[in-house]
Amino acid sequence: AELRCKIMAPKKSAGKAASKPNPNPTAESKDIRWVRGQIEKLESQVSSGPPWLQEPHSWHTEQLQQLITRLEDSSLGSLPDEVRDGVDFYISQFADGQSVSEEEFYVDQELYAEVLAPKPEDKPLEPYARVQSSEEALAVVAQLKDWSDTTPQGMTKLQKLMSTHEASADVQEAALTRIGGLLAEAKGSGSAVPAGSGLAPVALCPVVLTAMGRF
Repeated sequence: AELRCKIMAPKKSAGKAASKPNPNPTAESKDIRWVRGQIEKLESQVSSGPPWLQEPHSWHTEQLQQLITRLEDSSLGSLPDEVRDGVDFYISQFADGQSVSEEEFYVDQELYAEVLAPKPEDKPLEPYARVQSSEEALAVVAQLKDWSDTTPQGMTKLQKLMSTHEASADVQEAALTRIGGLLAEAKGSGSAVPAGSGLAPVALCPVVLTAMGRF
């Protein structure tokens, strides 16, 4: 017998997923154009300025490019005024023929800290650590490994054990592994699983999906 659980997957869109609509697309386009203009100014200053200017200007250029990305995907609705003012001041240090010494030059590495703070989805997920099962749960694991009652009543008991110890990954794993083994044994015998059997897909699918959804 073969267990087949049909899970409806979300339909894939034919084309590229539409980005989140921006409530003010005109303002967004204006912001992006402004940022690109500042990048051009930085590149111009690097080509005509002292060699030491390349490193801080390259860093600011990278931050500005990240701003463009966030403006384009609408994770940033608009450019804060304090960022505009900060970038304007930074560029003004070498604008219109002006120049300052390396010692007096203000890099302002905190300028983008807030606006480019990691989004919640950007934060790495904590690695999964399996919680140690109790002695009672481990005793159930040993019981499940030798489970042989495939009657509807027997599989109902198995399901109850899984529910009672739903917080134990070891119990869920042992139960699913044994269910797979029982199905393989039934398939190897060459006989079809009766509709009313405890191994019938209609009975097992909810059990399997519920266990898989717990971890």
